[in-house]
Parts: sequence; structure tokens; C-alpha cells
Amino acid sequence: MTTRVAYFSFNEFPSHYAHTVNIMKMCQALQENGWETTLFLCGSQEHCGSSDDELFEEYGIRQKFRLQWVDLSTNIWLARWKMFWISRRASREYRVSYTRNFICAFAALRAKRACIFEIHSPVFSRLGEVAMRWIVRQRPARLVAISEELATELCNKYGVRKQHVIVEHDAHDPVTNGASPSLPPELLFDLSTERVKAVYVGSFYAGRGLEMLSALAEIHADVLFIAVGAKRGEPVALSSAPSNLHFHNRIPHRAVPEVLSYADILLMPYAKRVTVEGIGDNSRFCSPLKLFEYLGSGKAIITSRLPAILEVLQDEKNALIADAEDIEGWSAALGRLKADEGLRDRLGRAAGATAQEYTWQKRAARIIERANVH
Repeated sequence: MTTRVAYFSFNEFPSHYAHTVNIMKMCQALQENGWETTLFLCGSQEHCGSSDDELFEEYGIRQKFRLQWVDLSTNIWLARWKMFWISRRASREYRVSYTRNFICAFAALRAKRACIFEIHSPVFSRLGEVAMRWIVRQRPARLVAISEELATELCNKYGVRKQHVIVEHDAHDPVTNGASPSLPPELLFDLSTERVKAVYVGSFYAGRGLEMLSALAEIHADVLFIAVGAKRGEPVALSSAPSNLHFHNRIPHRAVPEVLSYADILLMPYAKRVTVEGIGDNSRFCSPLKLFEYLGSGKAIITSRLPAILEVLQDEKNALIADAEDIEGWSAALGRLKADEGLRDRLGRAAGATAQEYTWQKRAARIIERANVH
């Protein structure tokens, strides 16, 4: 008998936020693993300006699943109330509810349905804290934590038993649907240069390390630094930048692998404090999506030394690791990779080997097995 799963998101799609990539790829992976999947998302086709097929193409989805568009109120409290009632009613029609939203998890569990609740950061709101303390006590709940560090935090803070938490880092997709879109000419020009290219792809929030990129560009004038992810029309929050540091607008997610393929070195220069869309501090717990997309590219990586990242990367084995905000340490690591193509190749091959265990399809299969809700 086919397991029917409702993934309750209620986020707007398409979006530049990384969590929408996680949601779309997980729905694809659940479908590929034999679960008949429906994604509940906010808005309508007219609102987002995309057909279902265009949305799938935007995210490089090859295995399609059902989309259920829901119009929510612009009033945040009315929207939350509607999310609760839609989730509670719809969860009765499915064998399993899957969500990253504590309101939707609360609703599904109130309906006495099996619920897989995926958690990517500590709770930063009072309402979320109240809901979380109730959710973790419910027997039908299956908790998925994005890192061992976060799982330990859940156990210590809420009294959850470690064996009741499924730990699964983010993942990457080794095969995407359709051809990559044409890259902007100015970005393609930078990527095609013969100089050593150090590339960053991701958000430009506080804590993502733009200041480190600027400092490294000052020191290593012979390297071209390429940062992709600026909001269109929004100035980058740096008072000045060296001439060899080039900023580019965000690109469709399915174009990311092509950009990474041009890089010689990939950078994750996280600061000591990492926010979640500008809120809180997630530095101990984050398992960034870009880490696994970087690994999948088979290129050499330099990253900040953050606890959850060290669950996947080992210094000198599949990456070079430097302390967050340590310009001297970062500069030394970059200097080594810049000068040693053999080291870049060795670390890149090791990164590619690591990536093989972190695919969306394998991630979903492990969650399905551990959740045991067939």
C-alpha cells in the first residue's frame, strides 16, 4: 500500500531562501522513495507567476509531486490560524505529515496523525518554545535534527531521548532536471578568467563572511574572488571592496552546479555568529546547504571551524578548516590552495567522495526507515 504524505510548508515559492530548496528536494526524494507526496505551499500559480512545471524547473526537480496552493491572509495571526486548521484537516487524509513548521506539526499531532518534524535551528520565539515543549512529548512525533549538535541541544533542553531523534544533515542532488539556464554575461565573463578563482555562493546575511572575503581579496590580489547571491538592486553592505572581489546577483538554484564547476576554490567564511535570516545565533547547529552542494562539485573547500560543519568535514582530509574570523589562518589556507594545484585536486576528490553519502534520495530513505511510519 502506497504511503501518502503531506508536506506542510506554506512558504512562498519560488524563493531565494535555502529552506525552499530543502523542501522541494525533500519532496522529490520522498516521491522517489515511493511515498506519494503533496506539498502545501503559500499563494497561487498566478501569485508566484509560475506554472507547476516552471516551478519544478526553477528548482531542478526531475521527479514531480503534487502541489497544493493555499492562499493565506496577509495578517500574520490570521495566516497562522489558517495554517493550523488546514494542516489539521488535511493531515487526516494522509498517512504521514511532514513539516519544518511548528504550527503545522502541532496541528497534525492534535489530529493524532504520524508527524515527521524537521528542525534546523533552536527556537527563537516564545510561541515556538511553547509549541516545541508540547510537540516533543507527543508519541506520534518523529524528530529530525539537522546536526548532532542540534540533536544534543534538543535532548538537553527538552529531555528528548537521543534515540528518538533522527540526525540528518542537508544534502545535494547529483542530477538535476533540464539544462542549466544561461548565466548572466558578466558572471560568465568572471568565471571564464584564467586567474585562480575563489567562489562563494549563498546569502549575504550578517555572519556569512563578506568581510572575510574583502580582507582575503586585499591580501591575495592575484586571485579573483566571486561572490554570488546579492539581492537584485540591493547594494552589498561593504563600505568598499577590492577590485578583485566581484559581487553578482542571485541565480536560479538549478544554475548553482554550473557556477561551482568553474571554481578553483570554494569558500564558506562563516563568522562566529551565524543568524537565521537575520535572527538569533545558529553557529553551533547549522548544517548549511551550500556545504553539500560544494562537496558535490568535487572542488577544494575552505570553511570556518563550526561544530556542526566538523561533523562532515575533516581538516586536510576533505577540506581546509580555519577558525572563524581568523584572517591570518584563512589567508594561509588560501595561499596553500592557490599555490598547489595537486592539493586542490586531492581535496576536491575527497569532497566528491564524501558527497556520495549526502544525496537527497539517500537522506529521505534513511528518514523513512528510522521514522517507521509505513
